[in-house]
Amino acid sequence: MPMLPTVIVDAHVAAVAPGAVLTSAYLPSRLDIAYSMVQNGRMVEFPGESKELFPVEMVALMETFPPVIIVHESEDSVTPVAGSVRFVEALKKKFPGSGIRLDVRPEDHGFDGDATMVEKWLKEDVDFITGYWLN
Repeated sequence: MPMLPTVIVDAHVAAVAPGAVLTSAYLPSRLDIAYSMVQNGRMVEFPGESKELFPVEMVALMETFPPVIIVHESEDSVTPVAGSVRFVEALKKKFPGSGIRLDVRPEDHGFDGDATMVEKWLKEDVDFITGYWLN
């Protein structure tokens, strides 16, 4: 995904009528707005900075966490991989040995859209997590 200008967000905000409520939109009609917000560091500008919006912050409040595999791309142009790395590190520290795995793939965002079980990495990830889920 190329770097999108912040004017995309500004134009959208300027076009919203006061009091207007939108409850749904079909993808990908608004992805450019979301991508621009993430890429330009504007994600907290609208929902705020409440602790509940940040998964890493919430780990301290968790009592349990199920086995999970998180797949993220090292070259992700939409969502930085650093957030997933911090989240998994925090989970592993609080829940050692609990079946939490981060698979960082050397790709860009959305690379796995057409992935099948023929892909060695996907088969390994599925085998890992089903080892927990099916026992």
